[in-house]
Amino acid sequence: MITFSVPTPEQLSEVRLNTKATPMEDTKGIVALDEDGEVQGGFLADSFTYASCQGHIWINKKIILKYKFLEEICYYVYGTCGLTTLIATISFKNHKSLKLMQNIGFTELAVIKDGFKLGEHMMIMTMRAEECRFFKQEEAA
Repeated sequence: MITFSVPTPEQLSEVRLNTKATPMEDTKGIVALDEDGEVQGGFLADSFTYASCQGHIWINKKIILKYKFLEEICYYVYGTCGLTTLIATISFKNHKSLKLMQNIGFTELAVIKDGFKLGEHMMIMTMRAEECRFFKQEEAA
């Protein structure tokens, strides 16, 4: 059984370490906890505008995907926060993340040459609420 909640400061730190997200003043998110209360994944959102935020996903155990982790993330971003666009920045070297984001429904917006460091390009991907198969707008109303 997996449950979802707002992270404690300790859980937030664990997810930050695993996503390699830079601590931001506006960071918010959710964690996926197993039956023992151990964090099995998390989602952090930061760099909020009126319509979008940047998201960071960490999955420790794939089982959380069967417990609607992606639906929880999308409901949080589009329903709870009322945003229209979720943004992801991914290194071209992180093949697993690129594949996951494409499978979820993110589309490529731009590539920044040497965006992470020299020789490591950054792909910027987005997913809009109306294009997200994990979010039903009528449930958020």
